[in-house]
Amino acid sequence: SLQMSLVNAQRRVAGIALAIALTVTCVAHAHDPGLSTARLAVVGESLRVELTFAKRDVEALQSMSTGTARAFVPREIEARIRQRVVVEIDGQPARPDALAIETDANDNVEIRLDFAQSHAAHIKLDMPLLRELPFGHRQVVTLLDARGGVVEQRMLSASESTFDGELRKGDQSVTRT
Repeated sequence: SLQMSLVNAQRRVAGIALAIALTVTCVAHAHDPGLSTARLAVVGESLRVELTFAKRDVEALQSMSTGTARAFVPREIEARIRQRVVVEIDGQPARPDALAIETDANDNVEIRLDFAQSHAAHIKLDMPLLRELPFGHRQVVTLLDARGGVVEQRMLSASESTFDGELRKGDQSVTRT
């Protein structure tokens, strides 16, 4: 009957409208995965590790420990960086000689760690901090030689958060092993 066809058509239209509404809602609430950077460079007698994160990702890290939204406070993130950014030089754990945390004009948080390396042969960077960032976060690691030339770029994530590199004799550039 005509009335039954109209009821079925209305149900189909209502179902399609609901599906579209749910799709739009899910897309609107999706969070783009974060992207951070790490630069490893030989600077004189030091290995410099420079990390750059979006300020909102750092604030999310701080908020995790308290369960409430918190503004960025450099001294509060320093301990987390010291624990969750792990560097080994020639198989030995290395502690940074200097650590600086600043914000830039683009609302990013820049973290600089300097390690004495005195011509090390092997460098390992482990970033367990990535496992604490929102799902899907990635980090682009750029390795630079002593002249500032790019040796390699590689993507790290929560599931693959470790880089092993070898320093070649002579030019002190970093290569992946």
